[in-house]
Amino acid sequence: MIILFEIDKINVERYYFNRLNENFQTNEIVVVLEDPKEFLDFKITYPEITIYLFKDWLSKYCKNYHNEYVIINGNRIPDLLMTKISKDNHCKVIYIQHGLYVRFMKREYKLFVRKIKKAIRYFNYAFKVNNVRNLFKIHVLGYSRKIVAINCNYYPDHAFVYSNYWKQWHKENYFFDMVPTYSFLKNNDADIKIKKVCNSAIYCYQTLVEDGRIEVIYFRRIMNEIIKSVKAAGLNFIIKGHPRMSKSSKDFFKDKGITIYNNLMPVGGIVIGHYSSLLVRWVYEGDKLFIIPLKGHTIPDYLEDLSTAICSPSELVGVLNNSDLNNEQKRKLKERSNYYFNFSGKKSFNSINDILKTVKLCQVINFLLFLSYLKN
Repeated sequence: MIILFEIDKINVERYYFNRLNENFQTNEIVVVLEDPKEFLDFKITYPEITIYLFKDWLSKYCKNYHNEYVIINGNRIPDLLMTKISKDNHCKVIYIQHGLYVRFMKREYKLFVRKIKKAIRYFNYAFKVNNVRNLFKIHVLGYSRKIVAINCNYYPDHAFVYSNYWKQWHKENYFFDMVPTYSFLKNNDADIKIKKVCNSAIYCYQTLVEDGRIEVIYFRRIMNEIIKSVKAAGLNFIIKGHPRMSKSSKDFFKDKGITIYNNLMPVGGIVIGHYSSLLVRWVYEGDKLFIIPLKGHTIPDYLEDLSTAICSPSELVGVLNNSDLNNEQKRKLKERSNYYFNFSGKKSFNSINDILKTVKLCQVINFLLFLSYLKN
């Protein structure tokens, strides 16, 4: 049995279902969903799959699942509690990387008021983890996660990450030395279908507003400046949308006559963004990357490494068409982008089936090593 844990329905589809083989058996899958608003929609869409609301899972149903495989893809407070409960039930917890991670994601305080029910749920989870004070320090104030690193029950048994870069990052920021086994994972973004566009600059939308990381007024001011610079450079402005993009954001761009691509990835030689992991895919495809810094937000070092320029929105017009890359530069950037985010998938795993086989094999090897240790 495979137990898949996530916050949102759409993330279950993106990070888990996309990795399942076409012939997977629905009776071998259990989904545990944290957000009550997503629960009914999931049941309607996938009536053949067993699903539990996280609240009900904690109070009742988790007791029915022992020695199973639990897959998570984050290090949020609910993920910690899911890991703790799973280990208490002798389940093997598997972590798969789903994209970019940052050491601390600052939220606007208005988010906690706007989503007060969610804030109360998360406080309750922190209470069940038995670490309210430290988890508040980590997730609200930005303290290092190392203050909870003494408890092995908070950490997965096996982590699948994109590369050695991310293996080291997780050891330093998320899991420290608490995870015994790492393997490499092919990037899910490698499977997004590409659409070639001409004379255009693409903006990579990320859920800054939706996740409370930026004020709406500030975001729209930045966007208006970017749009103005792109048009002044004689280019079309195109949006690569996000699955969780809000209706208000969609309306904001549509009112300006701007095309939004949701399922396809437009590629046209120029991409603009802030710090989304998807930006690296454009670099892999040979596009020039222009980073727009945001106040209070950190640009990851690998994006600085891969960017053509880091500039303000007003400076864009002067660099968009004056920063050509030759073939050798594109080749090196392709290699670097693949090093960070593993689009080629070499010596790595992709499907849930392969991931499970690897975990089971490691279990057998560890058991044999244990027997050998006893004999000696």
